[in-house]
Amino acid sequence: MTQPNPTDTAADRLSHRVEQAHARAAARAGRAAASASTAAGSAVKLIKDHPLATIGGAIAIGAIVAQVLPGKIGKGSRKRSRRALDLAAKAAALALAYGKRTTESAADSGRDNAIKLGHAGHELGDRMAEAFNHLARELGNRLGDTSEMAQKHGSELAESATDFARDASTLAARKLRELAAKLDS
Repeated sequence: MTQPNPTDTAADRLSHRVEQAHARAAARAGRAAASASTAAGSAVKLIKDHPLATIGGAIAIGAIVAQVLPGKIGKGSRKRSRRALDLAAKAAALALAYGKRTTESAADSGRDNAIKLGHAGHELGDRMAEAFNHLARELGNRLGDTSEMAQKHGSELAESATDFARDASTLAARKLRELAAKLDS
């Protein structure tokens, strides 16, 4: 039996640990990406759900940033404050435009869905009317067939009754003649 080389086993252990570290790093990166995606989705949902609150928040944050920015007293500080307020106003305008676009998009989507629903309702109504017409035709056909059968059976019954009446009258006439002949004799 050969003895394992101590350097090979140490290299194998080190290689194994590096692979494990890579796997852990990849898993952490995946979790971080999922977390970032969830956070971004939540932020977008919040903005869509509350566009006016988003605008107000942008204005408030802009005003706070303008007040907090360090600067020299005098023109530089005023310029920075004015620039920060301008940036806050632009951010608010962007948020307002985004909110307006989102609202219009939701309204358009609602109108489109209402139109689609109306078309679906008309189509369903047409299909139901067609199905009822088909059933009515089928019922009419079956009633017509039943009527024809009843007429045929009625005709057959009338012929049988006529034949029976003829046979009965012929028999009655013969019996009456026989009775009359016996009375005359």
